[in-house]
Amino acid sequence: MGWRLKPNKSRTSWSLHHIVDKGKDKNGKKLRPARVLADSEIKAHGFDPNWSYEAALKYYRNTFQAEQSKKREAEKMAKAKARINDAAVVKSAFLPDDLVQEFYQYLVDRFAHPKTGELPDNYDSFWRGTQNLIAEVQLEPWNYSMYPNKIYSYAVKHQYSPSWFKKILKFVNLWGFYVCNKRQKAFLPVPPLEGQWRNLVNESYLEVKKDGAESDPLTFEILESIPFTEDESDSEKMKGRHWRYMYCCLALGLRPSELDRILTDKKNRVHEITRPDKNGIQFLKVFQQKLIHLEPKDRWKSIPILYDQQVLAIEFLRSSIARPLTKTIHNFVGPRFGNYAGRKGFLDWLLSMGQKFENISMYLGHTSLDRSLRSYKKKGVVYYDVPEKKKGRARLKSA
Repeated sequence: MGWRLKPNKSRTSWSLHHIVDKGKDKNGKKLRPARVLADSEIKAHGFDPNWSYEAALKYYRNTFQAEQSKKREAEKMAKAKARINDAAVVKSAFLPDDLVQEFYQYLVDRFAHPKTGELPDNYDSFWRGTQNLIAEVQLEPWNYSMYPNKIYSYAVKHQYSPSWFKKILKFVNLWGFYVCNKRQKAFLPVPPLEGQWRNLVNESYLEVKKDGAESDPLTFEILESIPFTEDESDSEKMKGRHWRYMYCCLALGLRPSELDRILTDKKNRVHEITRPDKNGIQFLKVFQQKLIHLEPKDRWKSIPILYDQQVLAIEFLRSSIARPLTKTIHNFVGPRFGNYAGRKGFLDWLLSMGQKFENISMYLGHTSLDRSLRSYKKKGVVYYDVPEKKKGRARLKSA
């Protein structure tokens, strides 16, 4: 749900609209009908129907939106507390606090970085997901291998991707091994997904991703067709800061996490814009935090600033820019696009500009050409060089 204050064309009067989410139409577009509030309802929200549009807008921005935000937060907190209370009894039985704390320290001792002493960024997320699974399936660790179908069914129910569930399963087995070792019981790990269960998990995941499991690649033609605004109260257009974020991902081929770190990197610890080289080309150098298997000096990638779109993207990095929510991208770009849409479109864009595939793979920061070809090359687009016309060039015979 949302709200919108809308003036008439001459801005001499105004109306307050209540927007309600009502699912999606057959094309996947969200249905968000708006209801115009009557004067009596407007007064109940603190507005005066006799106010000018400027006075109403001031109240809307300074008071009304803050009150609605507090109301939404209070509702979320109430729901969260109810869920916590319901889950507390189950969690205490299958995830005792003392064992959970000891196990987390075990993870740190076994997997933390030797220099920083910190776990990889995604390990906390994996462990939270694992705890949710353990609390719901309600199996003791020494029974995991006897009833693996209960664990696989959890992945089907929650529509996990096979790759995500593989990571969760690793933590399930780590927890099971640790608890059984403490309780002096034998432990057999849950087998990996195979055969019918792997197909069921994959099918359930694709149901929630009916338009494809991965984001479609973004293009400049699509992006430039999307109207955006700097007016924060306008919900009909994409916010300018969100539009610029997607533009930077496309023009520079950045991972969303890389761009997020660049935007907060005031001391140039994870990025650098070099001076022009002998050909007058500057480079954006980016530290790839996720490549933990490489030495720090080998985790930097260099992206040459070759085109006008990239020059503009570098300027955007110094302006108002923020990552959009996935639902924002779905609303204004399309349901087949996500935060990786810009990076997905980077390879085909540079190929169309005549850049070599192996060079673009390095700009993306991939450690192998296979990764670029498998995950970033759009399958339906084919590039080729027209051979020079020479006497006797082979031609297909007509049927």
